[in-house]
Amino acid sequence: MRAVQRLAAYALLRPGPGDDVVLVEASRRSDLAGRWFLPGGGVDHGEHPDDAVVREVAEETGLRVRPERLVQVLTDVLDLPHRGVQVHTVRCVYQVAVVGGRLRPERDGSSEQLAVLGPASAARLPLAPYVARALGLPEVPLGPLRPDLDALQPLSGVGGAEQGPGVAGDAVPRLRIGVYGLALRGTGPAEQLLLTRLADHVGGEQRWTLPGGGLDHCETVEAGLHRELHEETGLRVEAAELLGLSSTHFTGRAPTGQLEDFHGVRLVHRVAVGDGLPRVVEVGGSTAEARWVPLAEVAGLGVGTLVHDALDLLGHPLARSIGE
Repeated sequence: MRAVQRLAAYALLRPGPGDDVVLVEASRRSDLAGRWFLPGGGVDHGEHPDDAVVREVAEETGLRVRPERLVQVLTDVLDLPHRGVQVHTVRCVYQVAVVGGRLRPERDGSSEQLAVLGPASAARLPLAPYVARALGLPEVPLGPLRPDLDALQPLSGVGGAEQGPGVAGDAVPRLRIGVYGLALRGTGPAEQLLLTRLADHVGGEQRWTLPGGGLDHCETVEAGLHRELHEETGLRVEAAELLGLSSTHFTGRAPTGQLEDFHGVRLVHRVAVGDGLPRVVEVGGSTAEARWVPLAEVAGLGVGTLVHDALDLLGHPLARSIGE
């Protein structure tokens, strides 16, 4: 089976003041027909996950929502032999606020029934495993899959060839989900930011960015964050807090020369790292240098947009001075 990575966005949708949450039952068009999900689904190529959760909730529940914050990013791996793929799904779970609409089930889509339930009632349903984890409930194994092959919808949210032709002629669609760490030390004029410099073969004028990189197939977000920061800085992650995500979409040349319709989603964490001098551990990778940079020098380095986005998620004043 081919290994594919999939990006999806879901809502913790609470219509009232209590703990009740909206759940939807997967229809016969889904690989997991009969399982109950949070409202949401696959992120379209180039779509910001914030926009995807709004779109999906409207389709599946009739409600208009506003994303308030990204509360969890969960991962799971599922073998789908009937599709010939092993799917590593990265699921962005949002807290949302209802701003309009009327609650109703989806018609002729990937979900059918809809319910508003408290934790005790939800625990009695056959929940998708990620839903149980998101709600803090016991996880029940899926068991054998028996999808209706005649009714299945295409698998949404998958990067690469499954997305079809690129939006820019012969550009190949590419989805890259990355994990990054925002590390600061010191206070006031002595405050420093941990940055890495891209290797020459990576290309681009903005050479400095946050330590991190692409999530490997089957890897959890936590494991990827620890691995990437060690490879690029030699430092150990001692604590991590999810700040949010940054999404970018453009057409350009990869280091291989391939023209790509590139969709990058960067999961940003505030991290505390261990003591030691930063050093690049991975030989021949995308990183040439790692160091602590005084904040007064950051704007003059030529930093990538990820640095601005991460500082903005943190609410740090430096985000205003370096621009987007």
